[in-house]
Amino acid sequence: MTWQPEVDEIERRRAIAREMGGEEAVARHHERGELTLRERLDGLLDDGSYREYGVLSGSTEYSEEGELTGFTPSNAIVAIGKLGGRDIVVGGEDATIRGGASDG
Repeated sequence: MTWQPEVDEIERRRAIAREMGGEEAVARHHERGELTLRERLDGLLDDGSYREYGVLSGSTEYSEEGELTGFTPSNAIVAIGKLGGRDIVVGGEDATIRGGASDG
């Protein structure tokens, strides 16, 4: 028995979540001279210390066969890292996903 299909599915969902609101939404954000929340948090924290939690949170849709057909990642991002060598927790809501509206 192998867990590879499940591991692959987790990685697929992580990749979708990292796309945030999608390529077009991120491009519009960048065109306005704004960074995504992940970019801002990564820039705030000491180099190499950014570690995100809950990246797989969001809303899912499934077919009648139980196959994942849609995944909208949560706009809430929480990370731990170091700031000036001190451990901190940071978070916020990314505006590329549903305009930054809070999740229910």
